[in-house]
Amino acid sequence: MTKAPNKALQPTAAGPGVFDVDMKFDCQACIWESGSAAVAELGRYVSYLDMSPSNRKVISLLRSSGFEFPRWVEGCASITELLPEANTSGIYVLHLNDGFCYVGKSREMTRRFSQHSANFADIKALSFRQVPENKLGEVERDTVSLLEDAGVKLRNILLSSFTHAKSSFSEFMPLPLQEKWLSDTKFVDIDGQRTTDEALQARYETRFRRFCQMPDAEQVIRFLHYYLPVAIPAVLRTEAKYWAISCLPPAKLNVFCRVNIYWQEVLTCFEDGGDMFFSFHLAKSGLSNNFLSPGGPIAEVTNHKYAPGGSDQINIVIQGGKEAIAFLKHEDFLSAVRKFNLNLMRKGLCQYARYHCYHLSSNALGT
Repeated sequence: MTKAPNKALQPTAAGPGVFDVDMKFDCQACIWESGSAAVAELGRYVSYLDMSPSNRKVISLLRSSGFEFPRWVEGCASITELLPEANTSGIYVLHLNDGFCYVGKSREMTRRFSQHSANFADIKALSFRQVPENKLGEVERDTVSLLEDAGVKLRNILLSSFTHAKSSFSEFMPLPLQEKWLSDTKFVDIDGQRTTDEALQARYETRFRRFCQMPDAEQVIRFLHYYLPVAIPAVLRTEAKYWAISCLPPAKLNVFCRVNIYWQEVLTCFEDGGDMFFSFHLAKSGLSNNFLSPGGPIAEVTNHKYAPGGSDQINIVIQGGKEAIAFLKHEDFLSAVRKFNLNLMRKGLCQYARYHCYHLSSNALGT
């Protein structure tokens, strides 16, 4: 039996695993043990008083958002005794042994936990909040943002701004090199060889020829020639794997090209009213107010977000290719672009690689 670190939680005469409760704190905060029937009957609540300061912070945040106290589930393959209703829908937070958390949603929480217990060997506790099915997506995003904004490390990939999960991207760019690339905006990684898919290259050749006939094609190529090496880590080694560029994609606007990473666009070059615009999705954190409001070359600033990029995301639209390059020469702006792009590449392979236009990237990279 785990030793209770607080006098309010000492074993009683009722037997192993049963504790007196500090009623001044909360009548539900009572248990810090796993594995016994007595604990299961009482719900395996983890005492707030037993947690480290960092865990107390997490629990306080979750409690303020409507979550129950976390329940001790280490070693449990099922939580049917905790949630008797199999179809209980809601948002859950897994508290992991390394101090990380994982946020998820489920329409059948007991089944979902069984899946996680088979894949995660280090689940320590579970926080749960019942949520109607039509609100699951919204509350899940809000919970991820809440914890990220508080500095909680998450093992999530899709909705998080930064993933702490192990990434295959490190095979192409080792972690020390990633850190150097983030911290030193003058460092550009253009080592390695490009790989080419001849069938894919041929697929978009006609579209690229049409692109070249457009009045502003040269302006776009000049901009991409600057953008790709400074904004994409290991740009040659990861082409058509972790990033892709589409040429004349179908769109309501007159879009010349898009750069996509993981599951979202990070750059769109489009024409409107005879002028060229360059739309960036980048990390909001670290940007000064000079970049957060329209004015001058900044045509528009929006809080538009794609779910894969997480909550630390902003959309800035700049008018003119030269002006867009000038912004990339600002250290703060480039740092925000790099942070956002690298975080997405760490999440996984580009899901739009089948639209990659090798002719456009070759012209832009000068290779």
